[in-house]
Amino acid sequence: STSRGLGDVYKRQDNTVKHARHVTLIGSENTIGSTEKDNVEGVILLGDNRTVYPLADNSVVIGSSDKERGYVTRPNSVMIGYNAYIEDHGGNNSGGGNVAIGHNAYIENYINQSGSIALGENTHIRNSTGSTENAFILNQYETATDSSGVTGPTDVAKMNGSICLLYTSDAAD
Repeated sequence: STSRGLGDVYKRQDNTVKHARHVTLIGSENTIGSTEKDNVEGVILLGDNRTVYPLADNSVVIGSSDKERGYVTRPNSVMIGYNAYIEDHGGNNSGGGNVAIGHNAYIENYINQSGSIALGENTHIRNSTGSTENAFILNQYETATDSSGVTGPTDVAKMNGSICLLYTSDAAD
């Protein structure tokens, strides 16, 4: 165990921690933080092969991952289980607060969506934006199209996330 000041504790080997504060890290081949411009704070990571990027403050990751599905990019994320994973595409990093619990639990967000919960083995949530989603918004929030033609919400705080619960059993009936 090595203490690095400001509440940082790192155990095991082959971990890289740059520009991060208040980190608890137990595992191998993990990366937390990266650039001096955007620090990351308040991260708990217990597992192997994970990357927590800047701006993913206050995230909790428990469980190891395959290399290609092991990163955290948004704040207040919770991922528990082997290969539990939250993927974010596009936006301005304002999404967050997603929870993926279970082996291979997976949340896929587009354009700043947040607040989704995937609970159970192999659950998968895909939150998308664009013309299909705009047809179903029921005046919950307004959208705008940016200069590249991508349609997204003007106030992401008014958007609701998704919930997916899945129970699988190998027990005979």
